[in-house]
Amino acid sequence: MTNLEVPPHSDEQVRVTVRLNRREIEAIDIVGAPLGLSRNEWIKRALRWQLWDKAAQLRLCPAMKEEVGKVRKQILLIGRNINQAVHAMNAANQPESSLDIARIAEPFLETCADLKIVLHATRRSLSAYVGGEVAYWTGAFGAPRA
Repeated sequence: MTNLEVPPHSDEQVRVTVRLNRREIEAIDIVGAPLGLSRNEWIKRALRWQLWDKAAQLRLCPAMKEEVGKVRKQILLIGRNINQAVHAMNAANQPESSLDIARIAEPFLETCADLKIVLHATRRSLSAYVGGEVAYWTGAFGAPRA
C-alpha cells in the first residue's frame, strides 16, 4: 500500500488534535462565518479539499448551498410559467378554440427571449460562484491563469 492509498477501514472516525495560535483561530472564524461554517467544519473542509482528487466530491458550503437553492427554486417557477403558456398556446391552436394564438404567442416569445438572457447570466454567475468556491478550497484562488 502506497502513502496515498486509503486504508481498508477509511470510514471510521479518528480524532486529530491541532494546535494553532490565537490569530490563526480568529482568522478561521472570520473566513468561516460568511460561509456558514464553524471552526471545526472549516478546518475539516480545508483538509479534505487537499486530499480529494475528484471534483465530483464537491460539497458546497452552507451559504453557497442556500443561494444555489434559491436560484433553483426561481428556475422551477420560470419553468412552470413557461409550461402554462405552452398549454395556453396548444389550447388556442385547437380548431374549435376561440382563443387568438397570436395574442398568446407574441408576448410568450418576447418573454422567452428575455428569459434566455436571464438564464445565461444566471448560469455564468453560478459557474463563477462554484468556481470561486472550488478555487478557494483547492488553493487555486489568486493563482495565475494559464
